[in-house]
Amino acid sequence: MSCWIYFRLYPLGKDQRGEGCFIVLIFSSNTKLGKAVQLKFTLAQHSLDQMLIQKIRDYLGCGTIRKHSQYADVLVVTKLSDLTNLIIPFFDKYKIFGVKYADYQDF
Repeated sequence: MSCWIYFRLYPLGKDQRGEGCFIVLIFSSNTKLGKAVQLKFTLAQHSLDQMLIQKIRDYLGCGTIRKHSQYADVLVVTKLSDLTNLIIPFFDKYKIFGVKYADYQDF
């Protein structure tokens, strides 16, 4: 599931828009059920905004920045405690507007 995420990071003093995803991955594993689940939040920014994505990571207090391509860097959050204690409360406080809010609620 993918959505545009637009929010204001007040400590950074600027509006921010980026391609973001709330992802539920189900994959084969060596568990008793033979399946495992991973929750993931990603936010992509143009590589020219590398300092900005670092500030977003610092503001949110979690995640890893990965090079996605020559032109994009991605903030990735997979740690369950970071998702439940930091990311979800952030988006509960700063709502996503439009139809993508329903996608967030499903996540």
